[in-house]
Amino acid sequence: MAAIDQPSLFSVELRTARWAELVEWYRTALGLRVLVRVVDDGYALLAAGDTRLAILARPAPPPASGRWSLGFE
Repeated sequence: MAAIDQPSLFSVELRTARWAELVEWYRTALGLRVLVRVVDDGYALLAAGDTRLAILARPAPPPASGRWSLGFE
């Protein structure tokens, strides 16, 4: 019987007003590898094992929400 591929978590997204600082912290403190960094767009994608961490620059955090956003591959 052939194995069935299971979906895997592709990414978790963080939005922050302190984009550059947060990207640097995840890179140096946790040793995550930066896969993509687009400074003008305030976007970074870091490798966290089999999952990626997307960090997006936002001028101010939105109000708290009960919603979660997960990307599966």
